[in-house]
Amino acid sequence: MSLLFESIRIENGIIYHLELHQKRIERSLIKLGSSNPIDLKQFNPTLDIPEKGIHKLRISYDLMGIQEHQIIPYILRTVKSVELMKCNEIVYDLKFEDRLLINQLTKNSKADEIIIVKNGMITDASISNILFSSNDQWFTPDTPLLEGTARAHLIETGAIRSIPISLKDLKHFDSFCFVNALNPFETTQKHPIELLLNN
Repeated sequence: MSLLFESIRIENGIIYHLELHQKRIERSLIKLGSSNPIDLKQFNPTLDIPEKGIHKLRISYDLMGIQEHQIIPYILRTVKSVELMKCNEIVYDLKFEDRLLINQLTKNSKADEIIIVKNGMITDASISNILFSSNDQWFTPDTPLLEGTARAHLIETGAIRSIPISLKDLKHFDSFCFVNALNPFETTQKHPIELLLNN
């Protein structure tokens, strides 16, 4: 079985949304039929956490437990172009390291980022969930490939709502942005919806 992984934000010595990453690990293991628990709270004290700057803690695990980890400085990439890519057969509901189809779709695009459309519905970008704004309210598709921790946090706190968003619905929004554990909503780059309508 391919390894699964979690990417966790560390900023100035603080680990963000650990409980949401823990819940996703538990859901993944249960879905794969494992009763072997992984407890991030017990694992984290063994880490050498940087006290300054933004870093990514990447944890690889399988049914037997955590297999490896690394902490590296995080540099946010700038997105200037986005392409809508249709792919009805894609499935990525668990955070596997094997991302062959997503990587192939990305490779086939000349844009900085892609948004994957499945059966006419908006799903995710290559490494992020997507948010759309309309009249200063923010929404996220209820058909994500993977339910990200940043997305889950925003839904739980009432900052965004999960609704059906089809390809035809895009014209009703003003702007959009990408969010994930390393790229929070508060600081993420916002894009005009015209960037997608011109696809």
